[in-house]
Amino acid sequence: ALEITIGVLVLLGILNWVGVSESARVSLVGAVIAFCSDVAILITVFTHISFSDFLSLFPRMFAHQHLTVVSILTGFAGSFLAFSGLESISQLSPVMKTPRKRVAGIALLLVVLTIGVTSPILTMLSTLLQPREASDPVLSNQLISLLAGHWGSIFLQTEVAISASALLVFASNTAIIGSYHVFMALSRMDFFPAFVLRRNKLRGTPHYSIALATGIPIVVLVLVRGNINILGDMYAFGLLGAFTLTCLGLDIVRYRERKAVRAKAYQWPANWQRNGHDEHVPPGNVSHDSSQDTLKNTPPDRHALTGVSIAQGGVATAPSARTRPLSFWSTLDFWLGILTTLLVLTAWMTNLVSKPLATAFGGSVASIGMIIA
Repeated sequence: ALEITIGVLVLLGILNWVGVSESARVSLVGAVIAFCSDVAILITVFTHISFSDFLSLFPRMFAHQHLTVVSILTGFAGSFLAFSGLESISQLSPVMKTPRKRVAGIALLLVVLTIGVTSPILTMLSTLLQPREASDPVLSNQLISLLAGHWGSIFLQTEVAISASALLVFASNTAIIGSYHVFMALSRMDFFPAFVLRRNKLRGTPHYSIALATGIPIVVLVLVRGNINILGDMYAFGLLGAFTLTCLGLDIVRYRERKAVRAKAYQWPANWQRNGHDEHVPPGNVSHDSSQDTLKNTPPDRHALTGVSIAQGGVATAPSARTRPLSFWSTLDFWLGILTTLLVLTAWMTNLVSKPLATAFGGSVASIGMIIA
C-alpha cells in the first residue's frame, strides 16, 4: 500500500507539472463522482426504510452515549479538519472564472450546503444501521461503502470505495497545489533559493516548486511507514494553526478599516486638488506639466501610493469615494468574523491537547522555520 501511495503522489506531481487548470478539472470530475455516489447511497437507503424509521434513528444517537464537554470539544476539533478542503477554492483562484468574488461565494455556498446535508445523514445511517461494523476497528473505515453494499448492490459498494479513494487522492492534490504556491511565495521573499521560482519552457509551470511539494510528503510517508494515524495527528497542528492565524489577521484588518472609517481617515481636505500626475497636493502645488523636471521637483504622494489618505492636521472636511459607512450588516459581518476566529482557535487549542504527537511535530517544524527566518 505504501508503494501505491508513493506512486499516486508521483502522478499528482506530474499532473501539476502539466498545469493547475488541468489539475482543477480532474479534481472537479472526482468531486462530482463522489457527490453522485453519496446521493445514490441516500436514495438507495431511503427506498428500503420508511420515513418513520428514519426519524426513530435520532433518539438512538444519544440512547447509550453520555456526551461530556471534553468529548464535544474533541469531536468539534476533529470535524473541523474535515472542512479543510474549502481552502482549495482559494488555491484554484488563478483559474477561477471571473468575477472571482461572486464565483467563489457561490462555490462556497454549494460546498457548505452539500456537506451540511450529506455528511450528517450518511454518518447517522452508516453508524446506527451498522452498529457491529461501526465498533470494528477495521470495518469502521469502510462504513459508507458497506452501507452501499448492504442496502444496494456490490456494484454500488465497489463504486463508492473507488470514488472515496479518488477523493482522498484529490485532497492530496489540493495540498500539493497549496504547498508549491507557498514555496514560491517564500522564494519571492528570499527565504527559499531563487531557483524555486523557475518555470519549465514546455508547460510554464514551476517544476522545482512542484518537486519539493511532492517530494517532502513522500519522505514523510517513508519515515512513518505509511501509518495513517500518525499522519492524521501530524496533519492537525499545521492546518488549524494556519486557519487561526488567517482568521486573526482578517479580524485585525477589518478592525483597522472600521477604525479608519470612524475617524474619517480616508478623506482628503476639501481644498486639496489633483495635479497632473494624479496626486493630491495642497493648494498652489497643482501642476499639469508632465515633464521630467516636474516629476523630480514634485514630492511623491506617499499616502496615495499606499492607498491611504490622511487629512491634513487630522481634520477631514470632505467625504471620499472610498469611504464605506458602517452599516448594520458590516457590523454583523465583523462580529461573525470574531466568532469564527474564536471557534477555530478553540478547535486548535483542543487539538494541541488531544493530539500531542501533532503538537510535538508541528511545534518542532514551526520552531525550526522561525529560527531559519
